[in-house]
Amino acid sequence: MVNPINPITPISTGTAPSLNSNQGGPDFKKILENAIDKVNSTVQNAEQMSQDFATGKTSDIQGVLIAAEKADIMLQLTDEVRNKIVSAYQDIMRMQI
Repeated sequence: MVNPINPITPISTGTAPSLNSNQGGPDFKKILENAIDKVNSTVQNAEQMSQDFATGKTSDIQGVLIAAEKADIMLQLTDEVRNKIVSAYQDIMRMQI
């Protein structure tokens, strides 16, 4: 099949990875749990760095600001993913059988 964006590069016709744990693929629940754990650890790291800066344990303001911004971006992304999941669930619930 020809790629409509770049006609020189063919589109891969391989199968998409399965999210069904019965088939040995990644489990959707585990993927979400791991992502949320990573966001949580990033936020906790940013909070710890902010506390260390406030108490004078570190003077690396650039590192503190980068960690805080990284945590903020990850939280925004998590919120958008949650919104998309809820929207998809609502679309499925509205489907007629």
